[in-house]
Amino acid sequence: MTDADQQTAHRVGHSIFSNVLSSGLIRVSRAVLMIVTTPVVIALLGPEQYGLVVFTLTVQMVLFMFDQAVSPPIIRQFGRMGGESRHADEMRDLLRSFEWLSLATAPVLGTVIVLAAPFIATTWLQAENMSDDHVIAAVMLIGIYVAVQWPSLLYSACFVGLRYQSVLAAINMAYSLIQIGTIILVMTYWFADIRVFLAVQILTTLAMNLVMRHRLARLMPKSTRPPRFDPALLRSVKRFAGGTFLIGITSSVLTQYDKIVASNVFVLEDFSVYGLTFNISAQLAALTTTSIMMSAQPVMAELLAKGNNAETTHFYHVFSQFNALVVFTSLGCLAVFPLPILQLWLGVSSPMVAPMAVLLPYVLIGNMINCVSAAPYLLQMAAGWVRLKLAMNFTQVIIFVLLVPFVLPKYGMIGGALLWTGLTVPYFLIEAPIVHRYYLKGELLRWWFRDTFLPGGLALGLFLLAKYTVPRFESPLWETLKLAVLASLVAIILLSVMPQARTSALNKIGGLKGKFWR
Repeated sequence: MTDADQQTAHRVGHSIFSNVLSSGLIRVSRAVLMIVTTPVVIALLGPEQYGLVVFTLTVQMVLFMFDQAVSPPIIRQFGRMGGESRHADEMRDLLRSFEWLSLATAPVLGTVIVLAAPFIATTWLQAENMSDDHVIAAVMLIGIYVAVQWPSLLYSACFVGLRYQSVLAAINMAYSLIQIGTIILVMTYWFADIRVFLAVQILTTLAMNLVMRHRLARLMPKSTRPPRFDPALLRSVKRFAGGTFLIGITSSVLTQYDKIVASNVFVLEDFSVYGLTFNISAQLAALTTTSIMMSAQPVMAELLAKGNNAETTHFYHVFSQFNALVVFTSLGCLAVFPLPILQLWLGVSSPMVAPMAVLLPYVLIGNMINCVSAAPYLLQMAAGWVRLKLAMNFTQVIIFVLLVPFVLPKYGMIGGALLWTGLTVPYFLIEAPIVHRYYLKGELLRWWFRDTFLPGGLALGLFLLAKYTVPRFESPLWETLKLAVLASLVAIILLSVMPQARTSALNKIGGLKGKFWR
């Protein structure tokens, strides 16, 4: 390896490690915040009004498909430029151009929801104890909230592309604390209502957008002139942006179409259970895989752009092994032991615990398959190759759209969870081999068995062994603490059978020891 390659490897390794560590710790803090406050919000609003919170998340995820024409190109372009000062003018022009596009899109999306509010509230949603006017006002506020939140997606992508995920995570954490703290205080001492919940979200999100934009302007390389709107820059990424936009549409259908149908098939209380189960699973998947993948994406794009095949292969396997380690120890533990954790979270007497404990393992199996399939997806996005993902998603969408209206009314929530899990399998068994054939030829079996099958099978076996042999505590708190210790032990065992992740971890630990104890 040349000196230049060694310098690149050191900088890339430091970047990915520091970003994952810092943003991962804050993601954990945000997850803890969500876990602590969700039962409080449910208690204040009640299951039916909380169904509108779940509906808000569904609307966000459906409409955020439009952001896929903006965020992936920004991340990829900024990552390829490496944050170097010689690209300062181009980077700032790219931000300004996409910013105008984002600010034009936001009011359109919000207006559509506001105008559709009477139909959604009276015809689609199945509210039993809320008046039509109440639900209509809430849906209108959902539209305003989506519009206000829209620019934050662009700014977040810029932080990721610049590899300042730690700064982004800190802003998001502060915003989350202020937002949820204000919501709980206002609803506790004034009026517990979904409209109050949404109004506070709108105001705090406006403030967050201003902070993000100001901080981003200070972190970007200094430009020699004011930024300007440049249609040529938008045209230069239109092919990739068009592909990621179509991927966003199909991904939104695959992850949210069943929630849209469920919001009409189930009453709002049952929809709360279904939506919250999928939401907590998605949040945990984001906590595990997304924090790693978001840090890895610009690094992978730079390595591919420079044609560093050996370093790309090494980095790919390190990412895959660390991802599998985190996914199988956390989501795997929850899939095998859902009841005590849900009892501790929502309360033993919560009516949502029993149905969620039955549903959650099926959803988590699908999420684990989807999470470990993130490595081939990361490689495609870094290479700018979107055709395969589009072909896979379009095929899945056709199957999903045809089956959901039949499965949900006939088989209920379990049917929806099993359908979701079934849709994730082709990404692992069909898409991954094709990606490896094009970009990492000869590495598929190594990725399948050493990076995924081995840690997954070992983790599942250890958790099932513990379930039937280790004594159980009656207290949900002590049982959850026991599970935390068990998951930590499983993580250590998994690390021992994944050589590249183990070597990378030991090197980083050795570097930290040398830094603080020299």
